[in-house]
Amino acid sequence: MRNYILIFLLILSHLSCKTEKEKDEQNLKTETEFKNKSLNGVWIMTSYFDSIVENRTISKYRMKTPTWFALIIEISNDSIHNYGSIINDSQKINFKSDTLAILSGIGVAGDWILQKKDQTLILNHLPNEYLVDTTSYTFEKRKNLEFLIEKDSENKIDLWKSTTDYFNEKIIFGKYINKKDTIIFGKNRKVRNFKDFENYRIVNYFGTSHPFNPYDVIFLTNENEFKPYNWKFDNNKLILTNFIPKEEIYKGKKYVTDDNILGNEIIELIKIE
Repeated sequence: MRNYILIFLLILSHLSCKTEKEKDEQNLKTETEFKNKSLNGVWIMTSYFDSIVENRTISKYRMKTPTWFALIIEISNDSIHNYGSIINDSQKINFKSDTLAILSGIGVAGDWILQKKDQTLILNHLPNEYLVDTTSYTFEKRKNLEFLIEKDSENKIDLWKSTTDYFNEKIIFGKYINKKDTIIFGKNRKVRNFKDFENYRIVNYFGTSHPFNPYDVIFLTNENEFKPYNWKFDNNKLILTNFIPKEEIYKGKKYVTDDNILGNEIIELIKIE
């Protein structure tokens, strides 16, 4: 009889342990699902987007290494998608660690640790012999900027185009006065009443070829002309300066390079709306 009781107690103990284990597993699963759901969304690098709009300059903020691969981070369930000015990438989230993922940089820049901190994501560099970046890059969830990575009719994401249009609107868009003329930089990159130009587009400095570096650039175009200007703001005044090809002398001969420098044509526009 005592043996039966012992066996019964062992079975109860086993069932109890199994139940507790199942509870723990269920709690862990629920906790993971909650953490996963709270991470879902579009996160933007605030030191890039917000600073550009606030200070009305792109060239100043384009050179931080993470902008090349992590201007925007999208988290969807168990996956992380990072979008930059040069490359895009994807990987799975590591829910078992404080580090959600290790994002790969470009070339010798090395790896970057992505972590969750309160209501933000933080990206930190893993130092190596080529680069030591001690800045912590902050990402905030921005529902109003989800359109930047919306897919087009061909099911592709064109961050270059959406970012260009965003900065066109936030920085240049508006009504200006030049002497007696009223000039309008409108939607869809259209410009009105500004010489013979029909379209405008600022340079977002994506990619790797930048012949106008280190200046902010706006292209003014029509069917026959494609003209780059440096743009900068002085309070409500938009100052445009033309570019000319940079020349260099080699062995006594003058050569025109692919780079550009500022010319002497300066146009001042006063923003009124």
